[in-house]
Amino acid sequence: MKQRRRVVAYVRVGNADQLSNNRQRDELHAKFGDTHQIVGEYRDEANGNLGVEDRPALKKLLKDAAKGEFDVLLCTDLARFTRRLTPQIMMAIREAGVMMVTADGAEIGFADLVAHTLLQQSAKTYSELMSERTKQGKRISKAAGPKKRRTPKK
Repeated sequence: MKQRRRVVAYVRVGNADQLSNNRQRDELHAKFGDTHQIVGEYRDEANGNLGVEDRPALKKLLKDAAKGEFDVLLCTDLARFTRRLTPQIMMAIREAGVMMVTADGAEIGFADLVAHTLLQQSAKTYSELMSERTKQGKRISKAAGPKKRRTPKK
């Protein structure tokens, strides 16, 4: 018989609609309740961009992970866990030896967290670059003055 692993669920809700329902929690319990011993749940009511210090449930989760209180961390997807993976979060998960699993069954290891962070930073840098180029184009266009309208040839 396969041993059930000690599992916690992490839920982050960011708006009033999410506060009033338990969709994330229900999804995790339905998917993993029969195969995993869900021993706890952590819930933050916060924006995903906030750091650990601003999210009490995440802060407690990382402390409990360090104490070895669970083996697996469930979240509906990595973006629900955090949109901004910090070295503090990644190292805490790695050092605790905790496996992250998303609702679609994906197991997320340390290398996955690093890759996600690099992709996230790359996308942010590209977005900032495109925003600056757009602003620059508008400044150049404004400095050139109004465009002359061409009349179509008949």
